[in-house]
Amino acid sequence: MTTRDMPAIRAAVITGLLLVTVYICTAAPSLTFWDASEFATAIGTLGIPHPPGTPLYVALGSTLWRLVPGLSPVQAGTLLSALATAGACAIAAALVARVSGRCALGVICGLCAGAMGTIWNNATETEVYAVSLFSVALQLALAWHAQASDDDRPRILLAYVAALSVPLHLSALVATPAAMLLANTDVQGRVRWPALVGSGALVLATVMLSKGELLVSLCCLGAAVFVGSPRGMRMTHVPGAAPWLRNASVLTLVAWSAVCIMLLRARLSPYLNQGDPDTLASLLHVMSRAQYDVAPLWPRRAPLWLQVGNIAQYADWQVALGAWNDVTPSLWRTPFTMLAVLLGAAGGVRHWRAHRISARVMLVLLVLSTLGVCVQLNLRAGPSYGIGVLAQGALHEARERDYFFALGFWCWGLWIGAGAWAVAQRVRRPVLFASLVPLLMILGNWTAVTRAPQPDRSLAMAIADELLHDVPPHGLLLTAGDNDSYPLWYRQAVDSVRPDVQIVVTSLLPANWYLRETALRAKLNVDTTVRATVQARAGQIAAQQIGRRGALAVSILLDADIRNAIGRAAGVTCWRRVGLVDIGLRSARCPPRVDMERSMASSQRLAPIRRPVARRSPDGMVAAFQRVASCPAAAVDVALTGRMPADSARRALLDIACNLR
Repeated sequence: MTTRDMPAIRAAVITGLLLVTVYICTAAPSLTFWDASEFATAIGTLGIPHPPGTPLYVALGSTLWRLVPGLSPVQAGTLLSALATAGACAIAAALVARVSGRCALGVICGLCAGAMGTIWNNATETEVYAVSLFSVALQLALAWHAQASDDDRPRILLAYVAALSVPLHLSALVATPAAMLLANTDVQGRVRWPALVGSGALVLATVMLSKGELLVSLCCLGAAVFVGSPRGMRMTHVPGAAPWLRNASVLTLVAWSAVCIMLLRARLSPYLNQGDPDTLASLLHVMSRAQYDVAPLWPRRAPLWLQVGNIAQYADWQVALGAWNDVTPSLWRTPFTMLAVLLGAAGGVRHWRAHRISARVMLVLLVLSTLGVCVQLNLRAGPSYGIGVLAQGALHEARERDYFFALGFWCWGLWIGAGAWAVAQRVRRPVLFASLVPLLMILGNWTAVTRAPQPDRSLAMAIADELLHDVPPHGLLLTAGDNDSYPLWYRQAVDSVRPDVQIVVTSLLPANWYLRETALRAKLNVDTTVRATVQARAGQIAAQQIGRRGALAVSILLDADIRNAIGRAAGVTCWRRVGLVDIGLRSARCPPRVDMERSMASSQRLAPIRRPVARRSPDGMVAAFQRVASCPAAAVDVALTGRMPADSARRALLDIACNLR
């Protein structure tokens, strides 16, 4: 360690400690909605979450859970997210301080990057994107060391970390071309193109493996080895390239081998076993996400200009969210967004003038993580975007996808810090003035992103408990999908709440592996040749459950038309509402539609999470599930009056949120 290293070390320590404190203070202490509950279940059971499986992330979270006493699996996963995000920003702060020689500049840039809305959100729940961001920062640090020292060892490690994107998460691979560009640039700024081509072959190999193309990926590795071989050196005129490309190819294979965690665990049939990758073929199937409708590059699922506009919408959610925490632009928030855009542009210009090599890499990284991701993923318009522009009935994404562009917002956050520093040089106390920018960003986003208060802190768990509570003993519960399923998995598998209930996620039934797994666990005989629709396959399962005199329950989040279709297939003659589930019955004489006594008890249990006012957010899921929590009381009101309410808002609640039809 030299005196030259001290500003970078101080910047990393200060940034990391400040951000991890902020993240822990605003983190979710329990389950949250969407994929976070599934990842927490995977951590607690060492299971396999949805494709591509992310086995390295699960292993890291599970290890942290076992190492830190007193933490639950979901808390360990959230702590991992906080540490990883703070660590990524600390590494960025160190790199900025190393380039500029100024500790304060590094801290300001790191804090601005960590205060961006999407980055902060990812840091406060059990999500893989935080660890993916740390992988990106590590790649950039290794690339910087390789460029500055012209040492092959960090290049080899860079290839290894990049290849870990397959068992970790492919979003980390977005940064690898930029990192490889930096690693293969000499101190004068000249790009070593043959070596970069060899590096590109390594990246392509990892990309092809993620698509399930094992043979093609091995051929790409062979191409990288050839570029580094004596004959390749003679053809490319790159002396000394052989050792690192050959060794990097070996370490790439070692990194890939981490996916075998899924192969081993699937053969032990863990509680969470998405895709059941117990053979090489099924493992490649999971890695390539073949069960999903993966979009091709063409045709576009929405006009390209609209997809780019969606990024602009998400960019407006990064600063001053506390002023207007909604999907729409606002005079309260959007001017701050424009100021952040101007500061980021000023920071980019300042960076380009001060250190063109790293600025070029940052520009490439920014383009790849915004426009590149936009082109590659070919997303539909977000749920709140394109309304009135797209044709009526056009499909939208199931949820807002700002997290796909988190790396781009992180890059811009670094430039916001640099821009604040550049502007501050015009005043008497520049460090103090520039420090106001990250401080205001943190204060401006705090109330909008914090998950610590009620109802955020316990709503997902309360809904899960209530869904399980209302199912009869040894019953089978049909759920709709993510948010009425993943928290239930966690409560059942990790906390042993109602292990007698068999949870069946109807949205997964079209996949044969899930139908077989459900049949095995529920001791049913199913026909995988039955038409791969939710209604047909759920109807088959429901018919067998009722036929053996077992209890059948359906989550109220399952669409009423689908519920009724399943009921017809199973011979259900009447549905009885009990709290948050409908119980299917075969009876010549149906009881009243609503079980008033048990629904009233359900309403009383849910009352504590209905009282607090949900914070507004672009996601809106907390407010939506508070409405779901009011369904038992609303159903009792209908039962008491004997008719549906005339009030349109109340009727919409019962028809849409409660599916009381």
